[in-house]
Amino acid sequence: MVSFYLLQMNAKKLIQESTLLYNAAPTQCKQVRSIHLFSNGAIWMHSHMNQSENNFPHSVPFTLYGLLKYGISLSLFFISLVLLYPIHILLLPLSIFFFYIAEVHFLFLFPLLIDNVENPIWQSIKQTYRLGIVKTVFTVILIAFFMLYGLINYTDPLRNWHIGCLALLIWYKNEVRDWIQPSV
Repeated sequence: MVSFYLLQMNAKKLIQESTLLYNAAPTQCKQVRSIHLFSNGAIWMHSHMNQSENNFPHSVPFTLYGLLKYGISLSLFFISLVLLYPIHILLLPLSIFFFYIAEVHFLFLFPLLIDNVENPIWQSIKQTYRLGIVKTVFTVILIAFFMLYGLINYTDPLRNWHIGCLALLIWYKNEVRDWIQPSV
């Protein structure tokens, strides 16, 4: 089993590397408060994944995939709240853990969609388990705390959010991209 220290170091290394990248060119995703949130986020991801390429897959229904990803994750969160509340109120924070257990299965979904990989949902799940589900869940939780903590920064509330997204892209580039084949 992976020690918590190693998980913390992995998350810390990813955040440090993505902070350097962000500070070098602090481009941000266009803030959109609409259904196009996932598509605009995917365009932003593409710009950081494929700096030299201009082949963004506009035909991919990113909004549908985003709603699926977070619909499943939030469903598991709310179902666990309902099931844990009658047992004891102090168990409710476990619902956050259940949210991330579902969410990590789709962790690499958007980068895989951008890379035009066949069966992106299956590939995301497969790569999550290849990396190790425990390692992946706890690394994502640490990065998520970093991202959420940044929201209280009044001057730049999305800074940590973008850095966290970049950390996941770096993780994808370093540990997933070479294991998958784009569809032709």
